[in-house]
Amino acid sequence: MCDQGWQLDGGEADAGVEFGVAVAHREEQGQDKLQEEKVSLEREVQSLRRRASTVRDGYIEELNKVEREADVLRRRVTQLTNKGSQKNSMTVELQKKVKQADKLRRAMLNTIQANCGGVCQNAAVPALGQVRS
Repeated sequence: MCDQGWQLDGGEADAGVEFGVAVAHREEQGQDKLQEEKVSLEREVQSLRRRASTVRDGYIEELNKVEREADVLRRRVTQLTNKGSQKNSMTVELQKKVKQADKLRRAMLNTIQANCGGVCQNAAVPALGQVRS
């Protein structure tokens, strides 16, 4: 018996015990649900990590492919630049040769005209452009 007169009869005691059991059962169910949710979330996290890893691996593979293609294109640009430089050098060299050949042609023409003019004056045959009508 209690000092303050708090006594429970048998029915009230049973109801209190049942209430306590019900509360404990609900707490247990709540903990089970929390545990299930925790396990579910952990699985989801693992799944997301695997997917992220797969995606990352795909991106890395794609990046490597793009880098290889870029290297090939850089080498091609270098080759074409070198080829263009060689062609420019060859063009400059050929232009110099054309100028030299033109100078030589003019000198030879002048020599021929000078020789022809002297020969034509000494002979009865007129030089080109000096035909009399």
